[in-house]
Amino acid sequence: MEFYTLHHMEPSVDPHASTPKPAAAVVSSRPKQSAKLPLIPIAGCLLLVGLFVVYILNSNQVGSLRQQLTNVQGQLSQVNNQASDVNDTIDGKKYQAVFLTSGQVYFGKLSILNSQYVKLTDIYYLQNGGKSSADIQQSSDSNDSVSLVKLGCELHAPEDDMTISRSQVNFWENLEPSGQVVKAIRNFTEQNPDGQTCS
Repeated sequence: MEFYTLHHMEPSVDPHASTPKPAAAVVSSRPKQSAKLPLIPIAGCLLLVGLFVVYILNSNQVGSLRQQLTNVQGQLSQVNNQASDVNDTIDGKKYQAVFLTSGQVYFGKLSILNSQYVKLTDIYYLQNGGKSSADIQQSSDSNDSVSLVKLGCELHAPEDDMTISRSQVNFWENLEPSGQVVKAIRNFTEQNPDGQTCS
């Protein structure tokens, strides 16, 4: 379909004429161009709206993340305070006896790693022949000879450092230097000044 537009022509002015002549209408055969909306301003507006929406969403997420971070910091602070309170019950100058839920008892220097784990170093345990301290506690025979064994020469050759889950610990105690266990540890240390030698 073709559209025709009318173009207005300026009248020619005759200086001698008293009245101007009416303009004549001319019919053009050029097709009419449709009115196009400018795409760049519309795209720019859409982009700004999109950026605004992203900003609003991110602001909400940032606020939520800030709140979560604040909560985590509070929990960590609480855990650190609890750990330091528990650390205050451990006398760093003394040995501790650590009683596990399995019945095994270890002796050594105890420290708190965090709310989930404790660390024991310079480790010893009781042994009666081939029996562990758990077996010794269950035994009613008082004639059995119990010895204190330094950790390290077992078949799997463990290091003298143990990380224990707090859920596996029933309780621990600070040991007095006058007790038999600490005396046996001192005796072992004096007899092995260079450390334990495994054969």
